[in-house]
Amino acid sequence: MRKNVPSCITSIGYWLSKLCVCITILLTIIHADLKAQPVFVKQLAPGSNNFVSNNGYLYYASGDSLWRSDGTPGGTTLVKKLGQTIFRISEIKSPTSVFIITQSGGSQSLWRSDGTNTGTVMVGTYNTITPLAVYNGELYLSINDGVHGVELWKLSSTNSLSLVKDINPGSGSGYLGSITYYNNSLFFRGGTSADANIWKTNGTEAGTVVAVDLPFNDFYELKASAGYLYFDRSYTDPEDEFSQVAELWRSQGTQASTQMVKIWGPEFSQYNGIGTYIEFNGKTYFIRAHGIPEEELWVTDGTDAGTQMVRKIVTDGFVGPIQIVRNNLVFADESQTFAGYIWKSDGTTAGTSSFYDIKELFADNNYAAWLDLTPAGDLLFFNDIRSEGEEAAPQDLQVYQSDLTAGGTRTLQDIYNVSIKGTANITASEDKIFFTSSNNEEGFRLWYYDPFAAPSLCSGTGGVVHELWKNVSGTTVSTIPVNTTPASTSTLSVFEGPSNIGDKYGSRYRALLCVPQTGDYRFWIASNDNSELWLSTTSSAADKVRIAYVNGASNPRQYNKYASQQSALIHLEKGKTYYIEALHKEGVGTDHISVGMQLPDGTLERPITGARLIPYKEENKAPIANVSTDEIVYAAPANVDITSEASDPDGAVVKVEFFNSGVKIGEDLTSPYSFRWENVPAGTYSITAVATDNEGATSIPTPTEIYVEGCSATGTILREVWRNVSGTSVSDIPVNSPPSETSQLSILESPGNIGTKYGTRIRGYICPPVTGAYLFYIASNDNSELWLSSNFNPANKVRIAYVNGATEPRQWNKYSSQGSVAINLVQNQTYYIEVLHKQGVGTDHVSVGWRLPDGTFERPIAGSRLSPFNSSMSETGIAATAYSFSETDVDTDGEIILAPNPTNKKPVTLFLPSLEPGLTKELKIEVTSLVGSLLYAQTISCTEGCNEVTLDITDKLSAGVYLVNGAFNGKRFTKRLIVK
Repeated sequence: MRKNVPSCITSIGYWLSKLCVCITILLTIIHADLKAQPVFVKQLAPGSNNFVSNNGYLYYASGDSLWRSDGTPGGTTLVKKLGQTIFRISEIKSPTSVFIITQSGGSQSLWRSDGTNTGTVMVGTYNTITPLAVYNGELYLSINDGVHGVELWKLSSTNSLSLVKDINPGSGSGYLGSITYYNNSLFFRGGTSADANIWKTNGTEAGTVVAVDLPFNDFYELKASAGYLYFDRSYTDPEDEFSQVAELWRSQGTQASTQMVKIWGPEFSQYNGIGTYIEFNGKTYFIRAHGIPEEELWVTDGTDAGTQMVRKIVTDGFVGPIQIVRNNLVFADESQTFAGYIWKSDGTTAGTSSFYDIKELFADNNYAAWLDLTPAGDLLFFNDIRSEGEEAAPQDLQVYQSDLTAGGTRTLQDIYNVSIKGTANITASEDKIFFTSSNNEEGFRLWYYDPFAAPSLCSGTGGVVHELWKNVSGTTVSTIPVNTTPASTSTLSVFEGPSNIGDKYGSRYRALLCVPQTGDYRFWIASNDNSELWLSTTSSAADKVRIAYVNGASNPRQYNKYASQQSALIHLEKGKTYYIEALHKEGVGTDHISVGMQLPDGTLERPITGARLIPYKEENKAPIANVSTDEIVYAAPANVDITSEASDPDGAVVKVEFFNSGVKIGEDLTSPYSFRWENVPAGTYSITAVATDNEGATSIPTPTEIYVEGCSATGTILREVWRNVSGTSVSDIPVNSPPSETSQLSILESPGNIGTKYGTRIRGYICPPVTGAYLFYIASNDNSELWLSSNFNPANKVRIAYVNGATEPRQWNKYSSQGSVAINLVQNQTYYIEVLHKQGVGTDHVSVGWRLPDGTFERPIAGSRLSPFNSSMSETGIAATAYSFSETDVDTDGEIILAPNPTNKKPVTLFLPSLEPGLTKELKIEVTSLVGSLLYAQTISCTEGCNEVTLDITDKLSAGVYLVNGAFNGKRFTKRLIVK
């Protein structure tokens, strides 16, 4: 920010007399500029770490040296060289001390510091030291002294260390964890690894006892919240080793008060657990993780009925630590496959939404390590890169400042036009922050920032938004239809409406108020007719409260006719923005409205000038987009048609982008939004659609999984024979009529010398073992042709080799036409192959071979590369069923259920509808591969007890997609089974 240089500097006559004044003014200007943006404090030694704030200071370590900073260069000083490497500066704080752990050889030392050299002293050396909590002015620790094992200790105010209790007597270690303050005692998870219970201590050996003797050992986080101690356990279902159970428990610190609140499961899941408890507005919130994993925000009041999911947050990812900012829960999600979001929640489903789209996903995918969500005052700070699409690296990070709205979330670079690259270590100190930067140009630096020392959130002032609704009957402001589109919208340069513009209308005036001083403000409203004045404690309209009103009418700018026109004193802080709103209902006659305020120094602004106001803009609502595909399972190579129904509640969708596991594969700019993903190889894919609206907001992606199946060679290929066929050409074979006989060949070669005057067709699918160029060969007596398709569909077949005449068995080189050109095939993709052979008289045979890309010959081709032809496969790439059931009715209503599905090598169950008592139930089941190879068959008949039939077959199946075809009492069905 450029400042005007005082004119006295250029005035020689004033030089001596005004020198001191000029220096003072210049220093004031420099100081103002320093406070108006992040302040560079100090160049740090490489490897400086352990940034912790305490009592308004920042402490950090550099090797064996302890440093302290007050945010100024002169106030950043060495506290003391400790002579041992600083291992940790503890986050456990006391009002007067900071605790430091140093390490030397195989031992650790505990230090206490008041921020001065003489007040920094070592108080003890042991094998291991872990500070746990400060209670009644004393520090409680987990210490292993080499004699008692790991046990509970305390440090007195006089720096005396003593053993509180040998929880596991002798040299065996106690079990200490999850310590929390509750009901005037410290409660913790203690005991031994084989017998952990809830313990409590008052700081004495006699007062350190088991509070609750639990009937189980596998419990986890213990947290005091909203009047209870909460804890949880997660364990494998004793009846099913593949299922998990999670339980939420509560206690008031006694055996009798300890009870289970809620149970989840058993659930077939890799994860099923809860944790990350936080007290908020008198209730306890926590995160539940289950499934793949899926993370959800839950709330409990300590009862089963009062324990409910607030909202699903992320699929295939995790939720980081929860903070409280501006009376909202704030947290970030981190996905395993795509960049996540920062969320805010007022504790309700409707009030839980993301307000920031994290720009990039780092390779280590550990948001907690670099996102660094840090509240300071009523603002949130975090790290991210600025522009979407950049290749992220720690050196690209910038500090963001947020008021939990999309518009109020900006980098310090955007606010102050100063780039500080490679930011990290954001540390709150009261309502200010310290942070570091590290980049190739400037090295490692320490910065200090006071967000409330300058009007950083008050740019863009200039007026108040005026919305007008015409032809509104009634006299109260409640009749104004504010949830409908107004007749007109304009911006006024002063908080005063136009006069005498009509009758029977309603108006709303909205702005963000930027106050120039910290202190107590008073507000007034005057109007004809009724009006109300509302003010928020934040920049959010959701937090507004009514502070003044007019019931009746006043003269223009007459602020003292009614006591209700004047607000109480309201404390506001300089540099912050506050939402302000006025509602005005005009009946008939004259009309006007104005709003004024008094500043803490007594200055009156009646009405409020536009210089104090930022025209209010509704927080943009994110668009909504789903994603769907025409199928779930495809055959490789697949063409996948992806569609999305996208909409925007307060604007327009400008594009929809389609992603596979976070990698963009296409986009569509117009509705209906769709994209064809072509030539998709075999694999499992996670498809998402992300809509972007006209203000740049994006939708939350919800993945849809699809499966593209490759080769499934079954070992045989179909051979069809037509007898008594005259002629010598393959075109004489009557392939459109039923064959005389069929069989399966285990290699791509027919038996020889089986007769004369017949025609043969051999067809099915071939599975290339590697990607590359293949050469095919055919040998026969008499004529033959070899056909190959570019995929599984026979409609795309072309002739690639032939024999006109006769060869000896497996004679591959008699005619040049016997060998194909080089044909590129893709590993794990299915190709249709067909052989036509016309025998006249004499000896007879036909065989097909190939040369692999590495030069290896397989002549003839082995059955391990082959699968028999299936008509359903030829049309869609997926076999509907390879076997015929006589029943004609189909399970169209989905009464028959196969679960769990997908399954992870676990038995699956068919759930069948009930029949009338006494009827015999018949169930026929066949499990096939996608190309129709029969893998399992079963027939069951019973009169009762077969509503659930377990198929214990999945341990015999490799990962992939299978078809369960069946018939049950006259109704046939086909279910896809996915084995992971």
